[in-house]
Amino acid sequence: MKVTVQVVTRSDDGQESIREVASVECADLTPETLGLSLAEGKTILQAIQEVVVEWQMQAYVYLQRSQFELLNNPCVIYDGASPYSVEQKG
Repeated sequence: MKVTVQVVTRSDDGQESIREVASVECADLTPETLGLSLAEGKTILQAIQEVVVEWQMQAYVYLQRSQFELLNNPCVIYDGASPYSVEQKG
């Protein structure tokens, strides 16, 4: 029997990414071999953590770049009556 563990990440815009993080094979099914061993569980958890942290870092970097671009470009402020352009001076 083979069990495959996958992590599916889905961004806010609907992009989906599937990554296989672990595969466990069990040839002999006995009461002693049921479930995961502690080592297998730790290995799977580590692989999941790596995917989650990578995904979070990519999202964070994207957000920081977006904010940087907004701060370094002219922006339009709307006061409810008329929009006007304000340039950031550096």
